[in-house]
Amino acid sequence: FYVFVCSTCNYGKEFVRRLELKWVDLVHLMLYNLTVYNAKKYYDLDT
Repeated sequence: FYVFVCSTCNYGKEFVRRLELKWVDLVHLMLYNLTVYNAKKYYDLDT
């Protein structure tokens, strides 16, 4: 995930900063992307 502040909001200088991801956030993002891409609702992680 990122934080972006535009030049208008930051009075002339814009910046982008990458936020640290925890393992929980990474797994959540991965499962969300799989759900959107494959249109499946549930996944079996035992295979």
